[in-house]
Amino acid sequence: MTVATAAPASAQLAITSAPVYYADTTYTVTFPAADADAMVAQYGQNTFVLGATNTTRTFTVWSPPVTYTAGQDVTFQWTPADVTPTMPGSAPGVWNLSVEEAHVVSTPVGPLVVTVVAAPVVAAWQQGATYQVGDVVTYNGAEYRCIQAHTAHAPNWTPDLTPALWQKL
Repeated sequence: MTVATAAPASAQLAITSAPVYYADTTYTVTFPAADADAMVAQYGQNTFVLGATNTTRTFTVWSPPVTYTAGQDVTFQWTPADVTPTMPGSAPGVWNLSVEEAHVVSTPVGPLVVTVVAAPVVAAWQQGATYQVGDVVTYNGAEYRCIQAHTAHAPNWTPDLTPALWQKL
């Protein structure tokens, strides 16, 4: 096992830009290729993991390993979720995201601090309801965003049948 001494000085993490981060929503976290190159040169491994530590509840979740291809950014998919049944509601809170090389003891790059809030409750589509542009509803297990203000007068104005009114998400 290799023991690391320091992470590359230029290391940066970036997460999908969003005004708010929600529990149970998937985000892309990117680790730049230049920093991955530096870690590969230092530790000799080209497989990375994303660590996500919920500082509110003090637990860490590790991503599956991602193999680095020279010259390409390393991307991870991260979903802040309640991963432990004994800790309900653990997804909201402050999360520290960091990248480490898998299979070696290395100095993590990060943390990138992200605040996660409870996912909004999405209402079911209802006949007779009035919708504004941007409203989001669920219908038959899918989510739709209203793209034209309207009142759903008829039973056949469901989101799946009215693409002029709804955009499937």
